[in-house]
Amino acid sequence: MQKDKSLYITFIIVFIILFPVAQLLGWMDMNTMTLWGRYFCFAIAAIGVDLIWGYTGIMTMCHTFFFCLGAYAMGMFMTLTNLPTG
Repeated sequence: MQKDKSLYITFIIVFIILFPVAQLLGWMDMNTMTLWGRYFCFAIAAIGVDLIWGYTGIMTMCHTFFFCLGAYAMGMFMTLTNLPTG
């Protein structure tokens, strides 16, 4: 049990405290911070999908909505990138 607590504390120190401090001191670019923020958002979504599907075996309506919304957004993006400029 003590090992798990130290892992969480290390995670908090590294990802929540060190990254903003590194950005403020100029060690890390703002684009890198934004990229890490995206990674964490995707990781939270992946953990949510894993927990709901892994332990219960069901897909919630919220997951279905976001999958449909993501597919629609990707379709619109692909459509708009193929349009001619002008």
